[in-house]
Amino acid sequence: MRFWELTSICRNDPDLLMKVLRDYSDQKYADWFDDMPNIVSQQQREKLDAVVPNDVIEAALRCHKGKLYESGMQIRTNRAYPTDTEVSYFEVFRMFGVNFLEDVLEKGSAKR
Repeated sequence: MRFWELTSICRNDPDLLMKVLRDYSDQKYADWFDDMPNIVSQQQREKLDAVVPNDVIEAALRCHKGKLYESGMQIRTNRAYPTDTEVSYFEVFRMFGVNFLEDVLEKGSAKR
């Protein structure tokens, strides 16, 4: 997962992401996150497109409080039916990957 993808997925819980980044041994990711407005405005692709270590990704997504909902072939950001199954960001990431997770969060739902 690239740095911009992780920040996008965690956009609703920036404090959680900062805590995970601060706890990681390489502080450059936390420094980048602090400077995100400048990095984005200057389109610093070497930082935005940097691949984040798996242990950082997993820590952030495991701790993320956001929930998604699975129903048949759909994963949604909101429960549509009482029978929808709650799934975590981490579970969706592990099952379907970062692009799928980002699509669900951007569009509100995606078909698996």
